[in-house]
Amino acid sequence: AKWMDDVIKACGRELVRAQIAICGKSTLGKRSL
Repeated sequence: AKWMDDVIKACGRELVRAQIAICGKSTLGKRSL
């Protein structure tokens, strides 16, 4: 079903955003030390 693809894509984007945010926080935290 097309809506399933849309849902999976949306969830994937949210996961990627969360990973980028976590990576960004960890790298920024290391740099500030």
